[in-house]
Amino acid sequence: MHNFETGTLPDLRVAFLNRSKWQVALVSQRARGWFAAHDRDTNERDRATIETDVAQVNRLAASARQSGLRIEFKGPLSVMRL
Repeated sequence: MHNFETGTLPDLRVAFLNRSKWQVALVSQRARGWFAAHDRDTNERDRATIETDVAQVNRLAASARQSGLRIEFKGPLSVMRL
């Protein structure tokens, strides 16, 4: 699962901010297009970063992975790329 050696950039970066908040950054054009097609909240579509809770992060990550997007998770203790 860890692919730091390949040098490929993630499509999404998910970062832990605090106990109840996570940040999702849409890094690639592919991620921006995917998010625009899957987002139901039109207020969020033009943003490059979204702050949300862990439940929404889990839903976004599952859907993004099903669509073949690469995700980088930055937690409080480590970084993992999928």
